Amino acid sequence: MIDEATKGWVAGIMDFQAHVQVRKNHQRAAGSEQITIYVSTSIPGIPERLCELTGTAPEEKAYSKLKEDWLRRGCEEHCPDAHVHVREVSMPLNTRWSCSGAAAAIILWNVRRYMTTDHEPWDWAQAQVLSQLRLTGQGSAAIIGAAKRLHSLGWDLPPVLAGAVPKALPVAG
Repeated sequence: MIDEATKGWVAGIMDFQAHVQVRKNHQRAAGSEQITIYVSTSIPGIPERLCELTGTAPEEKAYSKLKEDWLRRGCEEHCPDAHVHVREVSMPLNTRWSCSGAAAAIILWNVRRYMTTDHEPWDWAQAQVLSQLRLTGQGSAAIIGAAKRLHSLGWDLPPVLAGAVPKALPVAG
């Protein structure tokens, strides 16, 4: 079972750094959208812990080379002649945690009460995903699989998924 302190930690990270991304995908049912929640950061440990809690893998991405114009700084303090210093800047590795669809709704259903910001459409994203769930037919296996994975890791399931995934209800102790 995911304890309340851990849910609060996830909520704090989401308040601070998470975003909602909406994509239309031609492989999805007409009118449905793929909703993803993600955290992209160079702070070590955060995405890795989120991945551990959700059974996902972190996505590492090095920053692309910065444009030289961004590295130029006009010298006005110590040099008698006007000129420009160009310095080398090394950007840290950026790591991303993400979850989409039913998994995103499950995470939000567990942590939303601890969140304090509305800079992203959290409630809309959760409601949208839950209203688009297909628990039978094409795509249902991925939804049920995500629910089983998250429940086995200790996350509570929203009632609509708990009833549709009876095999996921007992949590391994």
